[in-house]
Amino acid sequence: MKKPLYINSNTNMRVQLDGLAIKTTSVNKPILRYPLTRISRIIVSGNICWDTIALKACMEHNIPITFLHDNGRPIGMVIGYSHQLNSFNELIEAFIERPDWSSLYKNWFYACQRNIILSILSGISAPDQFDLRPKYLHNQFFKLATKDCSGTQYKYLLNIHKSCLTGLVCETIQTQKISSIILTAPQQGL
Repeated sequence: MKKPLYINSNTNMRVQLDGLAIKTTSVNKPILRYPLTRISRIIVSGNICWDTIALKACMEHNIPITFLHDNGRPIGMVIGYSHQLNSFNELIEAFIERPDWSSLYKNWFYACQRNIILSILSGISAPDQFDLRPKYLHNQFFKLATKDCSGTQYKYLLNIHKSCLTGLVCETIQTQKISSIILTAPQQGL
């Protein structure tokens, strides 16, 4: 099973390619190796020096890399160009051709809402009789965030969520084989 790799270091760290693995080295720390086949995406923050060959290997293995500022805000990403492009629209069309697509989509949508609700509830102390409807929780989240957080803490919280979302978007772009050219091409008028 592939998992995200978080690379964060306040001291100088170097990321290199070691065969079919990413190797991290740092002063007074053990050398660590991460097989490329086990990595879904990489989130990087801190003082990290990357070898170009390691970046290329990640792109060849469809592993997106998101770079974060010290405050947690995403500042850039590396996404490889996939040669086996499947149109996202084609994938959606194939899904819609299934006779049970509507119930599958509804189930997926409600599961996503429930996961978001549960992750928010795990971060706050909620009463036993808490209203779990998405609209109510959305309002409660913003009330709690603005009440219990200073402006700096609130911005930090939003930056953390943005960086996680950016990493997930990059991973989705790679797994769905959406061409990075589409993302950088100038927008055409309607």
